[in-house]
Amino acid sequence: MEVNDWHPGGKESFTTPGGRFRPPADGSGKSYSFERPGAARRTEPVRPAPREPEPERRTAPASPFLPTPPRTVRPAAASQGSGASSAAPEPDGSAVRVLGPAPGGAPVYTIQLPGAAPRQAAKRRGSLWWVPVLLLTALLLGLLLGVLLYSVMRSSAAAARPTEPAAGGLTEQQIYRENLPSVVTVTAVKATSGGTGSVGSGFIISADGYVLTSGHVAAEAESLLVTLSSGQRYLARLVALEREHSDLALLKIPAGGLKTVTIGNSDALEVGERICTIGNPTGNLEFSLSTGVVSATAREIQAGTAALSMFQTNAAFNKGNSGGPVFDGSGRVVGVATAKLSSSGTETLEGLGFALPINEVMELAEPWMRADRAPQ
Repeated sequence: MEVNDWHPGGKESFTTPGGRFRPPADGSGKSYSFERPGAARRTEPVRPAPREPEPERRTAPASPFLPTPPRTVRPAAASQGSGASSAAPEPDGSAVRVLGPAPGGAPVYTIQLPGAAPRQAAKRRGSLWWVPVLLLTALLLGLLLGVLLYSVMRSSAAAARPTEPAAGGLTEQQIYRENLPSVVTVTAVKATSGGTGSVGSGFIISADGYVLTSGHVAAEAESLLVTLSSGQRYLARLVALEREHSDLALLKIPAGGLKTVTIGNSDALEVGERICTIGNPTGNLEFSLSTGVVSATAREIQAGTAALSMFQTNAAFNKGNSGGPVFDGSGRVVGVATAKLSSSGTETLEGLGFALPINEVMELAEPWMRADRAPQ
């Protein structure tokens, strides 16, 4: 038989409605004598009722910031199988207090440290996911702004920087600015036609007013009008005209202290060398700049009845450029614009200009000037 409530090692007997239990004589509590009324006394072992072992429960500290490690709490033995238990604190409050589960709740036990009220878990702060996103966005915007500023500054620097210098170290802007005061427009006036004849270009080769131009510009003119870049006009005197071997004319204007061009060396010209010219294309576009390169040297070109030795260029030569100076990359005159091939039968040609080499030109101009200066 089984007994639900017994005391190991008990020494007292007790009576039940079914009979009387007497403890063993040796006091072990492992076997009782059972006596039924009107029956012979017999001894039967008494076994306690099997009881499910209480599971161990572990409770963590109420807050992750508590220094106390988790403790194992074993509920006190239930009285009469009720299952309710608690550990009472020491009178001085120094013991750890174990609070039992709430009635009807889950079997969870709470540990309360001495001298401290139960702490609530810290509230979770708001998420900061936007911080790295904001930093990354600011970085990308900074990079984009830097690229834009660099592009703008580079474009501004390129716009402010002059064009690459030509051979000799001068840019076309510099050549034009330094030589413009020495370039002139030559207008031939013909009385027979009752007005203006041909219009060409020229340049000043001496401070006392000698001007070179093409022979076909000055030919058959009743009078010659020279206009400076400043707008001043002078009636010029024809000093010399030669069309058989050079197509040149030397003029003299009544002025002094003029700015002259610098004479270069046409024998040093090479194919591919950069050149430019200043003239009056079409007769109406005064002091225009044209640029190009030397396309060839020592070309024999038929100009009227004369075969002239000239160098070829792809710089734009047009009617009105005749007689204008051709400059090298150092801004020195190396030729005189003379002719252009514009058509061959039904074919239109472009970029075929020809200039007289300045070395040959000055071989004629210098004797002409000396002769004109000589006392008569």
